[in-house]
Amino acid sequence: MSNENNPRLRLMGVFKSPPGVSRDEYIREFRSLIDRIVAVPLAAKHLLKYEMAVSNSNANSALAKMSVPSPEGEVTVIITAEANKHEDMIELMNEPSLVQLAKEVNTPPLAIGTHSFMFLADFETWVDK
Repeated sequence: MSNENNPRLRLMGVFKSPPGVSRDEYIREFRSLIDRIVAVPLAAKHLLKYEMAVSNSNANSALAKMSVPSPEGEVTVIITAEANKHEDMIELMNEPSLVQLAKEVNTPPLAIGTHSFMFLADFETWVDK
């Protein structure tokens, strides 16, 4: 187990689609949101990596055999944003244009403040091939 190989700071976000929003619409809107975020000059300066993962149902039957729940009828999006240091991420989160953008997307179809949460994360790695 190690976290020495990747000292980057990561901001994680877990977002669940609100009721009544289709998978395609939610993903399209989320991609548009990320395009707007990474277009902000301060984001270009501080972000080293920005990824989006979207849930799919390919393993739901296998997960059910393990008694592990999987989302039914909703889309879960996980974003990971990486920066070199805590101060860079905090400066970015306080950027007025991004604060305003967060307020704008707090309504459907994204409703990020209703069905979501974000946090800074410390990662530990067991396998990295």
